[in-house]
Amino acid sequence: MGTRNRTLLEVFLAASFGLAVVVIPVALDPNARQYEAAFLPIIRNGIEGMKIYSLLLLIVVGAIFGYFGQAPVWLVGTATMAFFPIWSLVDMLMGGSHNMFPFEWLFYGLFSIFGVIGVGIGRSIKKKVCHN
Repeated sequence: MGTRNRTLLEVFLAASFGLAVVVIPVALDPNARQYEAAFLPIIRNGIEGMKIYSLLLLIVVGAIFGYFGQAPVWLVGTATMAFFPIWSLVDMLMGGSHNMFPFEWLFYGLFSIFGVIGVGIGRSIKKKVCHN
């Protein structure tokens, strides 16, 4: 597999795992509040009801991709939250309410810092393990 294809795969997988660690904990919580959305309400439920440990799981996801991957740290780290702005854009185009639109994207960017930190940790561990 070429470097470009491998990078695209890493980014897609990091985004998928990032989506999963935010959405699945809320989807499995029987007490989670259910929100309306024009497109995929489960994603809005995940964002609105995000668990604090989801942020820690973003670090873990990032660390795994940092250790096993080769794509740039900033790219894979920010990819962990990449599906959320895409979702909000589609939801807005379908008529969903996003009255906090610019701020929600700011928060997605801030949340992606956890993924970037994780990738950095994974790369650090990889360097120490591979150099000893």
